[in-house]
Amino acid sequence: RKALNGNVYWLGTPSGAAGPISFPLLNAAYNLARRGKDEPDLGVGNKPIVSFVENRMQPQQRLGQDSASVRDPFFGATGFKFKNALIMQDDYFPSAGPYPYADATNGGLGGNLTGTISYTAPATVPNNFPTTNVTLTVGEVFNFFNTTRWKFRISNSKEFGFNPTDFIRSPDTTRIASQLKAAVNLECTAPWSNVQCYGCNG
Repeated sequence: RKALNGNVYWLGTPSGAAGPISFPLLNAAYNLARRGKDEPDLGVGNKPIVSFVENRMQPQQRLGQDSASVRDPFFGATGFKFKNALIMQDDYFPSAGPYPYADATNGGLGGNLTGTISYTAPATVPNNFPTTNVTLTVGEVFNFFNTTRWKFRISNSKEFGFNPTDFIRSPDTTRIASQLKAAVNLECTAPWSNVQCYGCNG
């Protein structure tokens, strides 16, 4: 069950419509993945949902957090803190919102989250989901991750371990190019330590 399938949390209304983000909803989703000191350290969403969190959830954090606490030490990307999680924006995450959140010219990631799901309420309703059979509006998607529970393994192959190939002539015949070949394995050792949130529209 949860130990195998991970956690899903509903941010929308009891009628199945997408709803606004709020501190209680974000807090509940965060705590769903928390076990003692083992808690999410990364929150990832698209442009609109990160904006929703910034605008509705303690906007004073923009001024109240020092730069050391909101910068990823590995990639240098910036975000803002919610509890122990650094909230960061993923520019390639699709959105149900209009431009500039979903720009069809930006890799075609435009309206990929405009769908609905037919939902049959189980006997024991989990994680804020509706108690009756309804149609759920996907809305925007947000994720909490515990990155210490993810293992990224790179092949020890000489060819597929991010090693460059020899330089070859590219099709335009005026340049030479090389490739990096990689075979990797991504494994989550504790699916319950991550949460996927659906049904947000503001």
